[in-house]
Amino acid sequence: MRLAKLCSAVLAAVFVAALAACGGSSSSAPSTPATATPAPATPGALQIAYTSSFGASSAASATPAAIAFGAETQTVSVTATQANNTTGFSAAAAPACGTAVTVSPATSATGAFTITAANTIAASANCTITFTGAASTATVAVGASVPAPGGVVMSWVADAAYATQPAPITPLLGPINLIGVTSTFGAVLVVSETHYVSTFNAPVVTCGTNLAALTAATQGNIAG
Repeated sequence: MRLAKLCSAVLAAVFVAALAACGGSSSSAPSTPATATPAPATPGALQIAYTSSFGASSAASATPAAIAFGAETQTVSVTATQANNTTGFSAAAAPACGTAVTVSPATSATGAFTITAANTIAASANCTITFTGAASTATVAVGASVPAPGGVVMSWVADAAYATQPAPITPLLGPINLIGVTSTFGAVLVVSETHYVSTFNAPVVTCGTNLAALTAATQGNIAG
């Protein structure tokens, strides 16, 4: 009788211990932390700077100074910059500009553009050039008129006067009478044109061997 009670007690103790061991522990798979995707950097303000073929310039600015062309064929080199720009730049003249200015190229990955005075434009024409970057624009005004060339004017300066008189020498209008031969009796032909910035071609001589033009070309000028 005592032996039966002892065995029953041992079996009960073993069973309870087994249950405790089974229900007292647990395990789970480790979790992977989430990775955040960084947001794209916000583009900065669009900055415009330019230098011109006629000495004008502008520091980089979102509101650059107006471009004041003085004559046809003059050019302005524009540089557009913008922090965090990944889309490139574009540029276009306002419809009010008509054919007075050209912008090249229309789009630029580097922000480099050239504006050229191609035709006459009045100062009141509201001509502007708009540059576009990444969600930002900047506008440059063409702030002065571009006058048309005034036409070629020819006049003469006597060779002796040209050599001895202080400048300026008033050129002689109309034909000139050469009273002798050789360069001693020569004359200086003055060719000018207002609002013209290129060069003149050599004059075409139609007097056979009696007259020779010694100067191939002269530099143009801007007057007024």
